Amino acid sequence: MTIPYQPDEPGNAPAPLPPAIVSAILRDPDSPLYPSQIGVFCDDCGTEVSGDYMVSTEQTSAERLEVARAHLRTQGWVSTAAGDFCPPCSVSHPSEPRLFHLQRDHDVSGVSGTGRVANGVLWPDGTVSLRWIGERPSTVHWDRLADAEHVHGHGGATRIVWADEQP
Repeated sequence: MTIPYQPDEPGNAPAPLPPAIVSAILRDPDSPLYPSQIGVFCDDCGTEVSGDYMVSTEQTSAERLEVARAHLRTQGWVSTAAGDFCPPCSVSHPSEPRLFHLQRDHDVSGVSGTGRVANGVLWPDGTVSLRWIGERPSTVHWDRLADAEHVHGHGGATRIVWADEQP
């Protein structure tokens, strides 16, 4: 095996080492772990993050992916049955159901009044359930939070207020 970089020779610039050499340097002969580059894509915006993770030959590809996901969760990523989501997109894809209410500051339509007008749940798959409060309560389901906000937000006259403090 040829090493592409000889630091003793003048004029030689560092060059990337081939994966076989990196593996030989990092691999402990008594350990089944070896470095593997794993990429994870955000299923909303397409952001890609890849990194080197220590995995085992005994792990399935799903288990190896989980090694990367576990690290990315510490960086604000969320992984659900609906996919992997980077920190900006994770707000719309929580790992647990997230409660909120709609707070209407100005009643544009003259129907719902002002104040707390609906209670809602953002589900881990990104769908939303809204239960309207008032004389004629009703329940509506949306495929995405952005769609519910577009229809019921009235250009900022109605706000989403999260029951929890995070993101």
